[in-house]
Amino acid sequence: MENGSNKTLSWGAMFGIASVWFGSHVGGGFATGNQTWQYYSMYGWIALFTPMLAMILLGWVLREAVVFAHANNTFTYDAFFKKLWDPYPKLEISFEIFFLIMLVVAVGVAIAGAASLFVEQGIPYGVAVLITGVLLLVMTIFGAKLLMRAATLMSIMIMLACGIIFLVGISAKSAGLTHLMDTVELPFGYWTPLTKVVIYAAFQVVYLPSYVACSTEVKSWKDLNTLTVMGIAMNGAYLSAGALLLLLWQGQGGLDFSKITLPNMAICEALGQPWLYWCYGITLFVAFVSTGVGCIFGMIPRLENKILCGATGVFSNLTARRALISLIVMLVAMSISMAGLSNLVRHGYGYCGYLSIVAVILPVLIIGRIKNRRHARENPDFFRC
Repeated sequence: MENGSNKTLSWGAMFGIASVWFGSHVGGGFATGNQTWQYYSMYGWIALFTPMLAMILLGWVLREAVVFAHANNTFTYDAFFKKLWDPYPKLEISFEIFFLIMLVVAVGVAIAGAASLFVEQGIPYGVAVLITGVLLLVMTIFGAKLLMRAATLMSIMIMLACGIIFLVGISAKSAGLTHLMDTVELPFGYWTPLTKVVIYAAFQVVYLPSYVACSTEVKSWKDLNTLTVMGIAMNGAYLSAGALLLLLWQGQGGLDFSKITLPNMAICEALGQPWLYWCYGITLFVAFVSTGVGCIFGMIPRLENKILCGATGVFSNLTARRALISLIVMLVAMSISMAGLSNLVRHGYGYCGYLSIVAVILPVLIIGRIKNRRHARENPDFFRC
């Protein structure tokens, strides 16, 4: 990274990098409204501010990580964490553990979310989990390439669908906006919602390797600062709009989101727009399937040479090992999905957040920051705080 350089990325290029963070964040789990309710809106009017605080914290971590990657030329996750933990590189396994657990939980959330959509049509939850699990396994084996190619399209569809719901839903209840802080209490005080800010940012940091890998084209500090602000603004605005939507609709028309698995779908139905309900439902389902397949394929490269790699017979074949890994992950994810979407979002993501604080957040903000400042002193022409 060249300090003071006139070389800067175009706005389009910076938007593309920021969209890696945005597209990863605004997935099926977010689009249900369940995550937003569990971590923000259920805590009252403070949810007007906490989503942006979470994105500021996450943006800070990602910015520090990009600085570290450029200072040490470590743009792959394994090289990044080895250098971060140096001279104790074995501690890099802490990120590996967090990452694998987070992906398994994410697959469980994808199965639980898709199954919840089947339940909306009267199918028992257990049967819905089985149908979703089998479909995911088939897609993993036969349809992965097609589905992965459609991942970007799915992100765009979710952004558009959420944007429409946020706009229509907030407009429908805009009369109550001015009285929101007077009429909505803080049932859990201030401390609990602030802890949720940290936990939410912590489990979202699972996308750090992808973001860092895309940052190689950053040319200057101006680029990095603009990119960070852009990412915070994009993610914070969408998350805040989702939180506001749920705040305005909670208790309206008999809606109690503490008892509803898919809050945004419930709002679609309450709006009386069948086309919006069905389009959103289909988009959610495809997004969950896409997320599930993507997460499974995110684990395979990390495990294929560690599980049965010395085996003889059928599992000496790499393809067979990959199929076995997919099956094992699917069975585990289907098992935990029986806990239900709300429990997985609250407890599964929550515990992953606590693990991430130890494995990623604190190491990057403390160890990474110290090493970045040391690099600044030793290389004043390259790095300047």
